[in-house]
Amino acid sequence: MASVVATIRSVAATDLTILLQGETGVGKELVAREIHACSQRRDAPFVKVHCAALPAPLFESEILGHERGAFTGAVQRQCGRFERAHGGTLFLDEIGELPLALQAKLLQVIEDRSFQRVGGNETIGVDVRIVCASNRSLEKCVADGAFRQDLYFRILGVTITVPPLRERRAEIPLLLRRLLQEHARALGKPAPRPSPRLFAMLRRHPFPGNVRELDNLARRFVIRPDEDAVARELLEARRRGLAAGRPSIDQLVREFERSAGKVPLRDVRRRIQAEAERELIARALIESRCNRRAAAQLLRVGYSTLLGKIEACGLEELAHAATIGRTSEAPRA
Repeated sequence: MASVVATIRSVAATDLTILLQGETGVGKELVAREIHACSQRRDAPFVKVHCAALPAPLFESEILGHERGAFTGAVQRQCGRFERAHGGTLFLDEIGELPLALQAKLLQVIEDRSFQRVGGNETIGVDVRIVCASNRSLEKCVADGAFRQDLYFRILGVTITVPPLRERRAEIPLLLRRLLQEHARALGKPAPRPSPRLFAMLRRHPFPGNVRELDNLARRFVIRPDEDAVARELLEARRRGLAAGRPSIDQLVREFERSAGKVPLRDVRRRIQAEAERELIARALIESRCNRRAAAQLLRVGYSTLLGKIEACGLEELAHAATIGRTSEAPRA
């Protein structure tokens, strides 16, 4: 994140349009707020527009505002988001989700920095700094015809890519402590103190939900400070992640049905047996709180046999995460 922070500091004082890109949950809104806080506009409003959440029929009214009587239910004049952000920063979150028709209207306002409220004739000028965010590659969206090329180049002032949490693992302990303190204060509870074992497991977790996933985990941990429950949750999530892309037994059966007569029975038996073994070993690791010696006893196989099968099934990562902080599993001399 050092390069992200450096870019924020270098562009905050300018009025360049910023495009934030990164996966869902990486903290793009926090970066946008930091850009605003470091700018000369810090004392003016920061206004967020969640483009994916606004219904298309209401988008123009929400963005531009409307006059009284402009449509049914418009009982009074309402200022739009652009007007409310005057002098400050307008954050267009998930801009890639806007329909093409609305993109054209947005482009006109961004270029002119002026507009008319829905149902009005007065032209209103605004001074806003535009920060956009997308969890999709807008360049690819342009190539696919899902995003206007002229709008893309209009918002392409400076691009900041916020890396996913799995590429920022060194930050996890700091982030978790901060999040635990915030949730503990909000809930009126003491902040738990995670053990080194839990920190080690978190550093190996892929975090597909990024910082948002860590935030939710921290809140649950404050409510129920049970490390074993958190460990089981992480390991189950990792098992699901390791299983992603692997065919289930039902899928294998359907595959063999489609290729009836082409695949020898011994190959059918071998593949289904391998998948069944893999699933049972993964479940035994989790049920034994990921103690490999205890898992071997559950499966009624020798310890060395289990180690070999863990390797053959591609479960080393799960087993390694499971044994962090444990030394009692090492074979006795």
